[in-house]
Amino acid sequence: MIDFRYHLISLVAVFLALGLGILLGSAVLGENFTSRLRRAVEDVERSNDRLREANAEMGRRIESDNLFAQQAEPVLVGGSLSGQEVVVFELAGSDDALLTGVREAVETAGGSISSTVALTDRFALEDDQSRIDLGRIAGTAPTDPEGLRVEAAALIGSRAAEAGAPGRILAGDRRLERLIEQLETLGFVEVNREGGDDLIPEEALFVVAGGGAGQPPYEEAALTASLGEGLAARSAGVLAAEAREGAWGAASAVRADDEASARVSTVDQADVAQGRIAVALGLDLAAEGTLGHWGSGSGSSGGVIPERTPDG
Repeated sequence: MIDFRYHLISLVAVFLALGLGILLGSAVLGENFTSRLRRAVEDVERSNDRLREANAEMGRRIESDNLFAQQAEPVLVGGSLSGQEVVVFELAGSDDALLTGVREAVETAGGSISSTVALTDRFALEDDQSRIDLGRIAGTAPTDPEGLRVEAAALIGSRAAEAGAPGRILAGDRRLERLIEQLETLGFVEVNREGGDDLIPEEALFVVAGGGAGQPPYEEAALTASLGEGLAARSAGVLAAEAREGAWGAASAVRADDEASARVSTVDQADVAQGRIAVALGLDLAAEGTLGHWGSGSGSSGGVIPERTPDG
């Protein structure tokens, strides 16, 4: 969409120059030259009016498309996740609109968010104590921050996958609970159990949600890919979702990693109606072992939404 704020300074300069030219022309160059300058000013004004109308028309079309997507959303996704429980892993710094979009996508499709695990900005590992604490939990030496984040994310993912596996054993649940308790106590994660005592219900689907218009609190690409791969260890349905305006979020990170992109589905505009549809239908397909990368960003290969209806 054309944004006239960016043309304001140049337009003011043009009008000032033309006005000055008219003034000088009247005094020095005569009426003929002054008339030509006036016509030039009028041409600029007419061009500006046409651009303004084109901008307004484009805005109306975009609004119409968004309205259609919002009205079509419950029809397209209704019941596709009926009774399905979903666990959401949130990356630090993500936009609220993205997290709300993921929740609305799941609930509109008949599913529910059983729990959320938010990775905090302490994963930035900006001080020695943070690196020591996370290294102790992950069972590794406190090496470089990115390597330590990758190892910790892989451990979180694999423990969550083990706890949610069909026919799981109690020991897997206990290992996950101990890990999450340690991380929560030291401020690396914040947990919200919405569906009861189980952090990871059996056969739950996973969403890794991350992205926003601003800069992330730390380099999240490698962490995201590692977490997604860990969650997919039991061939669970795993989907990474990011905001439309984000350039650092979960979808782009997974798509950039060859191994992760072969195991984790992605949606790159989950904060708008089209993306919410893709999240719901993409999770449904991921639960059956069918992967896809939907949206309009770099690396998307399946169109804006999956080519399938809930009945298809």
